Amino acid sequence: MALAFFVLAEMWLLSARKLFASSLRRCSGVASVGPVKTALVSDEQLVVEGWVTGLRKLKQTTFVDVTVAGDDRHKRVQLVLSSAEKPEDLRLGCAVRASGRVAPSRRQRDCSVTMSTDLIVEQMEVVGRCEPEVEDIAWFSAKPSPLSPGSDQARRKMHLRPRLASFAALLRLRSQLTLAIHDFFAREEGFTCVHTPIITTNDCEGGGESFLVKAENSQSTRHLSEFWMVEAEVAFCDDLSQLLDLIEALWKHLTKKVVLENPVAFKEAFHGPVEAANRKLEELRRMSVEKFERLKFSDALTLANKLVVDERGDGMQLSRQQELVVAEQVGRRPVFVTDWPSGSKPFYARTCRDSGLVQAVDLLVPGVGEICGGSLRENDVDALKRRMGPCPGLQWYLKLRRYGYAPTAGFGLGLERYLQSVLDVPSVKDCIAFPRWPHHCQA
Repeated sequence: MALAFFVLAEMWLLSARKLFASSLRRCSGVASVGPVKTALVSDEQLVVEGWVTGLRKLKQTTFVDVTVAGDDRHKRVQLVLSSAEKPEDLRLGCAVRASGRVAPSRRQRDCSVTMSTDLIVEQMEVVGRCEPEVEDIAWFSAKPSPLSPGSDQARRKMHLRPRLASFAALLRLRSQLTLAIHDFFAREEGFTCVHTPIITTNDCEGGGESFLVKAENSQSTRHLSEFWMVEAEVAFCDDLSQLLDLIEALWKHLTKKVVLENPVAFKEAFHGPVEAANRKLEELRRMSVEKFERLKFSDALTLANKLVVDERGDGMQLSRQQELVVAEQVGRRPVFVTDWPSGSKPFYARTCRDSGLVQAVDLLVPGVGEICGGSLRENDVDALKRRMGPCPGLQWYLKLRRYGYAPTAGFGLGLERYLQSVLDVPSVKDCIAFPRWPHHCQA
């Protein structure tokens, strides 16, 4: 694909942020190097660094559960030490470093977490104290925790939310998602990554005056005032089916790399019981090999109206409920909806001759609805002028088309909505470390 590029951008922000910033980091190792190994050998010397999630005292022995970062999940190691040698400031939630030798475990309490070995502590220090008056630390440190990442208590304490095992797993999958996006576009498809400006003098799609951050007062489970998306533009593309093939290949690549190759982290981050997570895995595995359905907007609207009639609608859009119905009715799989009324899509979408339609597409997925939108881009300057009307601030956009501009197509895929759809997360507010929505901007 010649002159193709992609952008991984945080939308509606006024300042840039580091792409790979994370609340959790790998910090445990064997002989202080690398993550904790799955299989440990008795009498092997080991250095463990992590956070205390459990403390128990039995006679003269203290047992300490420490959670450390592993390859695809948080692992727990049980530390065994003499109560007389226990640091005075050792408390639930603090960060510790311990060294000692591996021994067969005295117990294996949690079948979902491998605790077949203990670490007989020879030396231990608290490297990060946890104040004794810190409220709710036990709720966030426990595994499994009685809190869900979407609970009011968890959202009010964003600084503690990454301690929740399920939310930590989601953040690790989100990191894998970012890496998989770069892998797909740069290595698989040969795109070029472009860093676009965040500050703009143009009004954004959400309306509101310039320099306001997505001004509408949306409180839905699918919208944030600040969100991440990947945008791709393909040069010399004048066939909508070519764009659909690219979007489908991206979704399948991400699902394989993020979900199917990380089943343990997926089940830990999934919002639901293990049985539901297993069913979801099988469903995603099926979707990753099946061909996505493709419907024209008129056919999708007819199909949706058989079950859900949007009385407030004008026939130009699909309501959220109608989107869900369409995805269910085509066999509970992703579906492309194409050929939209021109008034429902941006001015730069290419028209379908004189039909009043534009060559645009939305990707709908079960459980969430639309997660991706794109179109062929209008490259006729006169057609753009007619659709734009008088708009001095966009003259630069017309100039782009005057100097050998090739036919192009592009799309944007929302990262939070993708995670919401594969993990069955009720709200996108729980698919990002520090969400921003109207009247909420912590940290």
